[in-house]
Amino acid sequence: FGRGEMVGTFEDTAFSLQAGKLSDPVKSRFGYHLILVEEIRPERIRPLDDVKVEIHDQIFVTKAQDVVYERSVTLEDQLYASGDLKAISKDLNLRIKDLGPFSRQDEKLDNDVERKQAFINAAFTTPKGEVSNLIDLQDGRFLAMKILDHVKSRNKTFDEAKEELLTAYRAEQTKKIAQEQMTATLEKLQAGESWDTVTKDVAKATTEKPEAFTMSDRFSKTDRTIRQAAFQLLMERPLYPELVEHANGITIVRLDTIIKPNLEDLDKQKAPMQARLQQNLGRELFSAMITGLIATSEITVDRTLMDRL
Repeated sequence: FGRGEMVGTFEDTAFSLQAGKLSDPVKSRFGYHLILVEEIRPERIRPLDDVKVEIHDQIFVTKAQDVVYERSVTLEDQLYASGDLKAISKDLNLRIKDLGPFSRQDEKLDNDVERKQAFINAAFTTPKGEVSNLIDLQDGRFLAMKILDHVKSRNKTFDEAKEELLTAYRAEQTKKIAQEQMTATLEKLQAGESWDTVTKDVAKATTEKPEAFTMSDRFSKTDRTIRQAAFQLLMERPLYPELVEHANGITIVRLDTIIKPNLEDLDKQKAPMQARLQQNLGRELFSAMITGLIATSEITVDRTLMDRL
């Protein structure tokens, strides 16, 4: 691997070692590591034939971003000049959408644009009858809005809010009781009582044994926080010392089995892994070369096609 790919303490230690040397234990946010440097390969400039496609793709993306920026400047100029969103959208072939009244947490805001904080902030700070400044969504998209009206909020009556308050109160009390029960259960387990004896007395608690997983398992159904807790345990110390809270509840994590990796499978994966790592070498030189090519390239933009995007 090259610089910039690993966490700081791991990377600093790895790059300070000579080939064949083993590090002292290194702590990172993923745990403790022993690093053995098998080989040090000097950076090299990749042949042009190997990187032509990547260069083309990066130049295309950069130029496309330039076109989007130019269109955003044109849109901003027209906003200041006229503020007529319908006329501007027709002139620049942009989408326009009418929204009725909505609140900050309104379920009517049903897409990723309308739920962005920049959209909400503009909607609730732009005066009635005025057009907002151009809003940069930080993902290559821009928008502007005209506020037709502001509807004053009002406090709900007790009868209107009663069910909502009761639901929130019940959820809060349920969580509090669950935390108290699970804390007591964890203390009993830490005191040496058996898992089966302790957990059967906890109301609504279930014991689940998930399928085996790895730390970065993208396909595991086990919550990431539980996986992280599990990888901090040993068979000699199988009980995680704290409750683990996650989106689906509260969990006591106990290690049941450690499955050792299949070394034959690792050997099969070694060659393609080395090939991928080799491709990462010389990234800084490659990036500098692309920057230079972009600066001197001549690209013809098909604006008809861009208007359709």
